[in-house]
Amino acid sequence: MKKFHDGAFYGNFMLTNANENRFSLTDSLLFLSATTDSTSFLMIDMHDTNKQIPAGEVVRESTGIKTVISNRKYILCDKAGSVFAVSDCYPYIDQYDAHGKYIRTFDISSISLIKTSKEYAETFSPYETSIYRYIMDAYLAGGYIYLLCSSGISDEDYRVNTILKLSVDNEMEHIATYVLPHEFYSSFCLSDTFLYVAQEVRGATIERICINDCN
Repeated sequence: MKKFHDGAFYGNFMLTNANENRFSLTDSLLFLSATTDSTSFLMIDMHDTNKQIPAGEVVRESTGIKTVISNRKYILCDKAGSVFAVSDCYPYIDQYDAHGKYIRTFDISSISLIKTSKEYAETFSPYETSIYRYIMDAYLAGGYIYLLCSSGISDEDYRVNTILKLSVDNEMEHIATYVLPHEFYSSFCLSDTFLYVAQEVRGATIERICINDCN
């Protein structure tokens, strides 16, 4: 991992394990998505990066390799000190404290879009090295978790252009759904009034969309 400060390269350090899903950090710890057959993220001491502590719950599958590929997370931290691990292929969001201690799991499978995707994902379950990722990115802001989701259960109707808004303070209640104007997006972030979404096309395209206009 490379570090930069004021636009200048500030050094790097090696990781014992990692994947490309979203990570987060506090003043003292880096929370990095990193899956084994028994843990789902790393806690890295920002002052001594050799201290890399595995933590996080996993859903155990029939084999170790299936467990590893099925438990990639998006790691989100809030100002209150909570850490949320959002699965990309299970309808679960795990909550931890600022030290990586497990608190609880939120089940979001009752949301219609998630329910449909979960049912389709189960058709891949017999295959050891196959999963269906239906949560493609996650973001935390203003007390809400936002999920970029795929939809459709065939090549003809498959899309990645729906963002779900969930309330952290109200048991991950589904608050709103935003349908984006094009078919495929890869990642996003947001401000108080705008979504900034990366369209998955040849050449980088970032769109700015007023949240009030895409309900």
